[in-house]
Amino acid sequence: MFTKLIDSNWIFIFLILMTSLFSSWGLCALIWKYLQHDIQLDADKSPPIDYLNIFMLFSIETQQTIGYGNKYLKGNCSVSAVIFIMIQSLIGIIIPLYLTATLFYKIMRLKGREGEIIFSEKATISELNNQRCFIIKVKDTNKQSTLIDSTMKAVLIEYIIKSNNNISLIEHPFTINSFGSTDGSLYLLEPISFVHIIDSESPFWSFDKEMLSKFSCEIVFTIEATLASTGTTITTCGSYKPIDIIWGALHTPMHKIENIEKQTKQMFNNITKHTMTHISTKHWTEFNNKLNELSKKSVDEKCDVYLSLKNSMKISNAKFTLNQKVLETYHNSTKNTHNSETKSNHGSVSEDN
Repeated sequence: MFTKLIDSNWIFIFLILMTSLFSSWGLCALIWKYLQHDIQLDADKSPPIDYLNIFMLFSIETQQTIGYGNKYLKGNCSVSAVIFIMIQSLIGIIIPLYLTATLFYKIMRLKGREGEIIFSEKATISELNNQRCFIIKVKDTNKQSTLIDSTMKAVLIEYIIKSNNNISLIEHPFTINSFGSTDGSLYLLEPISFVHIIDSESPFWSFDKEMLSKFSCEIVFTIEATLASTGTTITTCGSYKPIDIIWGALHTPMHKIENIEKQTKQMFNNITKHTMTHISTKHWTEFNNKLNELSKKSVDEKCDVYLSLKNSMKISNAKFTLNQKVLETYHNSTKNTHNSETKSNHGSVSEDN
């Protein structure tokens, strides 16, 4: 209830404030009127409350502790009247305390705090430590209000258009951690990269560059954090479509340097491109595994592996750039080795002759 009240607009909060105060004053005034008629007095004694026609004023004065003037409880009042004045005094403390806390948290929540957590304009797919990774960058632009207990959730939402033109959504959640972290904890004091390792459990496992660019989907990231000053939870989201994903690139590293805030804002979205094959991570992993086995092969087997790799993966020359050069190096070296071995064999035969 308290959180919902904080999330409400100012008009609703002030409406609740006025309603609670007027309701409590009016209800207590009616109770005082009831207690007045319930009191048994001698005929020669004055009533416990002077000026009985102004119960509302007496109720307000009791609850707000502004003083009675000539209106007050006398010593001949009943016990119920004494108990109720104690109850109303407590009500006069509780209501202002609750409403003051609401206003305080509403003001300290800092309107638009969620918008001060920004995501990089582009996401990238790159190779780090011999692993394919999906990478984004996040930054908290507010240095005055610290965020604690931050967590990030990631999901790939696939859009499927059915025959009746209805759109079906399929969610593929995946894990993403801050660079170098494995426990899911987020620290947004400085711009930081968040990395999702593309493995066999990843929704990006079978995508090559062309497939990803044509895939109907959206990748959504949700950050939940707590304001250290108030304990209020905030939530913000960032999303990327296939057009926002750059294949074969890394975000430019940023380091904490004093007095260059303007420069860091400009550098936040900088991208550094590098050469990377366009094949899917699945094929790329298979390719690397077979490539590692080449060192164990004989000269003729290396040539055969090179040709079988190139044919089985059905990769065009344009998509085979970096690893093709590696294989061609193996291929050329094996050919030269094979030729040299052949010449040496012929030479030895001639000498024998």
